[in-house]
Amino acid sequence: MNFRYIAPLLLGVGALAQPSADPKPSTIEGTVVNSVSKVPLRKVEVTLTNGEISQEMAAMRQQLKPGGGAPELPKVATKTLSATTDAAGKFRFENVPPGTYWLIGKKAGFGDGKYGDDGGDSSLRISAGQESVQADLRLVPHATLSGVVVDEDGEPYPTALGDCAEVQF
Repeated sequence: MNFRYIAPLLLGVGALAQPSADPKPSTIEGTVVNSVSKVPLRKVEVTLTNGEISQEMAAMRQQLKPGGGAPELPKVATKTLSATTDAAGKFRFENVPPGTYWLIGKKAGFGDGKYGDDGGDSSLRISAGQESVQADLRLVPHATLSGVVVDEDGEPYPTALGDCAEVQF
């Protein structure tokens, strides 16, 4: 056999025998906004977590499942990344390996914002080779209530709150 025919065959077999490269990590970025005013929120603590559910959640699922115990969940190493939003409400996580993640934003004066709270799936799935993911969060502000207690004539009711006829909760 001629070497001209054997060389391409050996090169082809050698290329197939090379180990595959590890999946390229992804970047997850997004913006956190006030769900009412749509204004970007700064200094929001954003966490990205994968892994198994907490013991409390597993116990609750077991109690709610009709007919007995829940199937055992696979054990996965837990990885948690944290970031804080900048003045424009933006956050970024780099070098995120493929997998399923949960994204949560927390800020005083707001309810916790979770990715997928708009009715979609609450998990964020990163597939191998996916380079960038846009994941925005909306936080709902806590409510405030203020007013004046008045009598039937519209006058401040003097004994409703002691010395103070105006209250803010």
